[in-house]
Amino acid sequence: MTKCSVKTLILMIVSLVLVIALALGIGCTLMMGLYGTADLSTSLTESIHSFVAEMISNLLAQPMNAARILAQTVYSTNIDTGDPTRVLDLYRSIYPVTLAFNVSGVWCGIHSGQMIAVMHHPYGTRFVARAQPPHQVYERFALEFLREGPDHLNLSYTGVLSPRLSPPEDPWYRIALTAPDEGVWGPVYVSPSRYILTRAYSVPIRFSNGTFFGVACADYTLTKLGDLLAHVKYGKTGQLFIADEGHYLIASSTGSITAPDDSLLRLRADNASDPVVRAAGAVLVQRRAVLLQQSELSIRANGEAYFMSLSLYTYDRSAGHQWDVVLLLPRRDYYARFDAVLIAMVIASVAVCLAALLATFVLIHRLVHALRTIISEIDDVVQYKEGAFEASKSTRKGTIMQEIHDMRTSVVRMKLILQSFEKYVPVPLLKYLVHSNQVAHLGLTNASATVMFLDIANFTSLMEVSDPEVFVSQFTDYMDEMTRVIAQHQGTVDKMIGDGLMAFFGCPPHELANHEYWACKCALACQDALRRLCRRWEVRATPFHARIGLASGNVLVGNVGSTTRFQYTVLGNVVNSALRIENL
Repeated sequence: MTKCSVKTLILMIVSLVLVIALALGIGCTLMMGLYGTADLSTSLTESIHSFVAEMISNLLAQPMNAARILAQTVYSTNIDTGDPTRVLDLYRSIYPVTLAFNVSGVWCGIHSGQMIAVMHHPYGTRFVARAQPPHQVYERFALEFLREGPDHLNLSYTGVLSPRLSPPEDPWYRIALTAPDEGVWGPVYVSPSRYILTRAYSVPIRFSNGTFFGVACADYTLTKLGDLLAHVKYGKTGQLFIADEGHYLIASSTGSITAPDDSLLRLRADNASDPVVRAAGAVLVQRRAVLLQQSELSIRANGEAYFMSLSLYTYDRSAGHQWDVVLLLPRRDYYARFDAVLIAMVIASVAVCLAALLATFVLIHRLVHALRTIISEIDDVVQYKEGAFEASKSTRKGTIMQEIHDMRTSVVRMKLILQSFEKYVPVPLLKYLVHSNQVAHLGLTNASATVMFLDIANFTSLMEVSDPEVFVSQFTDYMDEMTRVIAQHQGTVDKMIGDGLMAFFGCPPHELANHEYWACKCALACQDALRRLCRRWEVRATPFHARIGLASGNVLVGNVGSTTRFQYTVLGNVVNSALRIENL
């Protein structure tokens, strides 16, 4: 099985956890976004439909109010289109109505056939017209301002608009015959004087006894409604159109509702010139009932996916007439905000994961560094490298991890114990035991070795006549130097007996083929070292003289003692011989 480092393993685990967390986070974000997008789309379409309905209501309220005020004005004034003065006075009364309510035109007709009108031409000019029996000639007069204000008007004759015209025969007049007093909306029709598509609101004028007198009317052009729709933003690139009960276009945000070759021929929604409106119109014609039941449908038009929603606008509550208001929003408009939020969340998630990985790497680096330092120190102790028992490097820096701190404390304690233990047991023996990778046990083996005994001549006499503190210092220097020299020559100090030292060469932990050579060389080096010490002691202490005994041969080496306490030593006649030689 392939092994990997702790650092690699932890990084792999943390990376896997972060990737899973990132995937789950993105998945949850997508799911929330899908549900949130449905709510967002519903909220967006509802707000747009509500705004458009309010805008249409404001537009339609102007001709309704204008027609009602005109009806009141005409009711209190006798129309006489044959009297220029009376006509001009009436025009002065009617003209402000067109300005106040921003309508395309207002006019009034009575059952006798007389009519008077103030209209706005599509190109911006204003004109007035009148019709009077018996020939019903429809004459046009330019409206001139002598000075600012409606009281300073003048009329100039510009010609005949229509040779035959009778208000009672017009649709706007006939529809008001049976209408309630508040008025009624008429159908879309072509204005004969302006040649544009308009819708008029007609208010019947009746005397107090209920006798019908005439009709007051005000209109707006479909172009005006289309212009209003075109100035509204439907998302980023959405569209909106309005169709009547027969699916004919009333207005469109794209502007065109008529045939390209005939500006007075309204098109059905499924035959519109705009491809998006045409595709939506086909759905409207075929699946209108489904659209009314559902909040929206998905369609494709002009190579793009759209959400299509339908709302009904009741423009005539008394008659129950309604328009279909169709909103078309590209799917990308719905998802644009969600995509931006999703991208931001993904970037944030990736940034958080990268930050987490960086923080994890830093923490793991500190953890692994601390562990490696501890492992290195333990290896140094196990291998008995130089400086293994010095102050722990792992304690020089703190750690926020309690386990690492406890491990460091244990290593320091182990070092202290071993430092103390090597004062009682020969260091080479400790190295041998550590490297053997086995538990020490009682037992002896045969080996060829050289045994050395070393002691101080006349030690007891010297101790009795010397200053105790000086003597102890002198004796410590002697023992330090002798044990150092023995270790340098591959010897093992077996035991210290008073002033004497017993050492052996050639047995574990130092198995030497030429142990006799190393023992003799060590004996000479001990004498040289003692002479150097004596020269240093001449001022303050009595010099020592050492006796050394050496013997080589076969010995028994190993652990002896009880089951609870061992001693590693050598036994045999060679030991006795070396002791006797030392005493000579």
